[in-house]
Amino acid sequence: MEPPVAITPVEPERPIAIKPIEPKPPVEPPIAITPVEPKPPVEPIAPTPSVDSKPTVEEPIALEPPIAALPPAPPPAIEPQRPPIEQPPTYTIPPENDIEPPVEIISMPPTVDRTFVGIIDTGFAAKNPDLDYSKVTMGRDRIDKDSNPLLNVGEGNEHGTFSWGLVSAISGNDKGIDGYNDGANIYLSRAIGSGEWDLALTDFVAEAKAQKKQNAIALLPLDLTQKNADGSITTRYEFTPRERAALENARQNGVLLVVAAGNDGGVMSVLGQSSQEFENIITVGSSDGFGRSDYSSYGYGLDILVPGGAIDNPTLSTVGDDLGTMAGTSVSAAIAAGMASKVWESNPDLSVTQVIDVLTGSAIDLNAPGWDEETGFGVVNFNKAVEMAKETTPQAYIPTPFLNPTTWDGEGQVTPMERAAQNWSITNTSGRTFYHGWLDDSNPSDVYTFTVNQPTPLQFGTVNVGSATLTGNGVYLQSGSQPANANTLPGGQLPAGTYTVTVDKGNLSKVDSYTLKMNFYPNANGSEPYVDVDLPKNRLQLQLRLQLQLRLRHQIQFRLWEK
Repeated sequence: MEPPVAITPVEPERPIAIKPIEPKPPVEPPIAITPVEPKPPVEPIAPTPSVDSKPTVEEPIALEPPIAALPPAPPPAIEPQRPPIEQPPTYTIPPENDIEPPVEIISMPPTVDRTFVGIIDTGFAAKNPDLDYSKVTMGRDRIDKDSNPLLNVGEGNEHGTFSWGLVSAISGNDKGIDGYNDGANIYLSRAIGSGEWDLALTDFVAEAKAQKKQNAIALLPLDLTQKNADGSITTRYEFTPRERAALENARQNGVLLVVAAGNDGGVMSVLGQSSQEFENIITVGSSDGFGRSDYSSYGYGLDILVPGGAIDNPTLSTVGDDLGTMAGTSVSAAIAAGMASKVWESNPDLSVTQVIDVLTGSAIDLNAPGWDEETGFGVVNFNKAVEMAKETTPQAYIPTPFLNPTTWDGEGQVTPMERAAQNWSITNTSGRTFYHGWLDDSNPSDVYTFTVNQPTPLQFGTVNVGSATLTGNGVYLQSGSQPANANTLPGGQLPAGTYTVTVDKGNLSKVDSYTLKMNFYPNANGSEPYVDVDLPKNRLQLQLRLQLQLRLRHQIQFRLWEK
């Protein structure tokens, strides 16, 4: 009798821990099918940080009830024949908005069944050890008008670095965090704040076609605003023709757009609402673990919630050459983009609308049964979404072209703009604390309040804004071109007590990104201070415009095509 064959024991896979997602129900054994080439296994992901408490925000302005939402329609039954992504769109972009071809720094060869995630954001760290630059295709820097979107430490706003880490930071390297899909190919474009986010999106779609990427996802962690004639900046509720053309181009090419709901705590901008019209868009709000985060914008068009952190319990991700924290719906959208890329890779032949249907159909329902304007379809359930995607039969996606307008209501009256959908971010390195924010006419200053428990040396200053002042307990310090220092005070230390630091934009029309640096040091006895800092609340002016315009435009287009 032959001896038994030695079998190498297989180490069990580490279970995936997801919070606050409820454990998925048991999956019935799959029906036996003809063997096929195995796909790469779903890699483990980092658990979503739990949210212990809600941020304190001002009560939203009472809003008139929006027009009732149209019930979600099931995807049409289409012959299972997938059109090639090279198929040119059937609409035309207005001649005055001709878009130059994208600049490519690193051209990655196609990787089988790997998603291509384009991150359109504020800027990206040039040297973070937890990010894989070998998987990156570089897009334009539309702020500095060059072909390199990477930034050295301190050069600019790294909201984009934070987003990138959540999507695809390297897993299992004992550095930083684990991204949701470190195997994804990445495209980076620095555009938020340039007024050209739509051109950056068109660049990405063109690059996806050039690289023959069938499964492309664009992350848009931004909110649309407008500068009015009086200088105020408010939420925008209408696209420009060029923006609509860029969205339609992505739609015609089957690109999934993951959009942040925004952090006004009120009605979403037109970008968040546009998932009602563009079926390739999924709008993501933030969950606090129990429902919608108070800061998360809402309304018709909201699809799902993903935990986005809170001011007192922010999310951790990559910043500079290290880590930082942030809270906001841009965090939620970045996590959702990483999850969507893994869901799509689990069944690469799914269409863009099927991926969205899987994410919304597998979500954990909250509030009223089904969809509601506060929580959408509920909180994302990543494990269940992956399993549902594997069991879904692929269908082709052949979108009917939309008519693109040539003008908009704000033509010549307002300046269209965009901003990152973020709350305040905090970075702690080497005993120093950095606070990042933005200012405009609707939010001209930020006030930070902190309490220190003992006399302590202090140095503080600002970057990208004129000055900051510290007051309290008879102390007045002001930073300018040089940091302010407590060594000018009696005893050379800041007395124990409560203080406020005010960052003001002064005569500037807006400040896209500023940094407040506060360095607290041990006292002469070597005792470390305990400092409790309260971050400012976003005091944005809310402007309500009902959904009538979007709904009417959709009806007009439908009637034109009917004719």
